[in-house]
Amino acid sequence: RRFNRRIGIYAGAYFAPDGHLTDKEEWERHRDEWLPNESDRSFLSSLMKPVYEPGKIASWVAPPEKGINGKPFDFEYVRV
Repeated sequence: RRFNRRIGIYAGAYFAPDGHLTDKEEWERHRDEWLPNESDRSFLSSLMKPVYEPGKIASWVAPPEKGINGKPFDFEYVRV
């Protein structure tokens, strides 16, 4: 509910990662602790490699239990 703070009733408000309302000063003091830094982004990029092969899924995404309309995960939905 408080994720996008640019719109709605929470626009302009400041929140801690646990969701509690905070003030701008506290937000500025903890900003670097609460938001990902360049090292975090680099680490995530190293994990998040795309996979384009049919029937395969990226290692950072959990495979679905079943496909659309009960079809198997590796079902060929679109023939190229």
